[in-house]
Amino acid sequence: MEVTRMHNLLRPSYRSMDLSDLESISKALERSLDIWGLLLLVATAVVVVGLIIEYWHDVKEFWVICRWPMVSFPWDKFKALAGGILVTLGVALELSFTYMASRDETKLRANNHRIEVFLTQQAGDAKKSAQDAEAAFQRVKEEADQVAIVAGRAQREASGAETTANAAGKKAQSVEKQASDLSNKLEAIEKASFPRHINQEKLAGVLKKYPRMSVRIETISDFEAMRTAGLLKTALEMGTWKVIDPIEVRLDNSVVLDFFWSGISVTVQMGDSGSGTERWQKNNDLWHAEGALKDELNAQGVIARFGLPPPASLPPDTLLVRVGLKAVPNEPVGNLYIETPRP
Repeated sequence: MEVTRMHNLLRPSYRSMDLSDLESISKALERSLDIWGLLLLVATAVVVVGLIIEYWHDVKEFWVICRWPMVSFPWDKFKALAGGILVTLGVALELSFTYMASRDETKLRANNHRIEVFLTQQAGDAKKSAQDAEAAFQRVKEEADQVAIVAGRAQREASGAETTANAAGKKAQSVEKQASDLSNKLEAIEKASFPRHINQEKLAGVLKKYPRMSVRIETISDFEAMRTAGLLKTALEMGTWKVIDPIEVRLDNSVVLDFFWSGISVTVQMGDSGSGTERWQKNNDLWHAEGALKDELNAQGVIARFGLPPPASLPPDTLLVRVGLKAVPNEPVGNLYIETPRP
């Protein structure tokens, strides 16, 4: 019922509500999000317990068989249990990661609230300054009307008062513009706090035009970057591309320059095998696949660019995708090197 009421409040007919109503809706949504997060943790914990209960008898039976003398190792039963154990371990790790992500989200939300309070206070001060300027303008105008009957000197004083009033009006407009700029900055900060989103089906549809491309994915030790790398890996596999290795989290200093720019970088290692026509066609496909991946990510609002030349250890005819930090607002976008002409 509470979620339905919040959706009704967000309809176009309710968009003229004041700040207190909007804050109430925001707090209600945050409470709802906390409840869903708690339910997600509970549900995952139930799955973990259920998997343990489901495989507990098989594990005990496997242990008993292993202890029998003169009996060969039961590989078939071990293979059957290995999948269940791995699933249970994976779900338990998912529960742990979800809990840690929920804690970070709570801290981020509290920090955003502090930013909102600070910006709201500045906007309130700006509004008060505008009101004071308007009141000063009214006082000056009243004084000008009272001295209008006085000749010469009174007229000059009235003219000076009018000039002051115009300056006050300009100051009020400037203060109003500053308040609008602060509101826009707050909106940009809130948008930047959300993780990157990739439409995997749409990206896969574009990449299927260049099937069976080999690609390696690297990222850094950052939760959001690793999450984006996982989404990208799934989309590439849906597009019939072959991810040759697991996603590698780079921690060594040798790749600091490669990850200096935020966003996603795409580059390719060309090969030299094959005849002239065959080699030209292969390079042409690799170039177009590299550009199609970069362009589609940018079209979805995920900043991507051509990266630095790949390392010599990268196999030939292979693309290298490096997922860095999410770009901050107003960060310049461009390629890390001058793009070479494509056929």
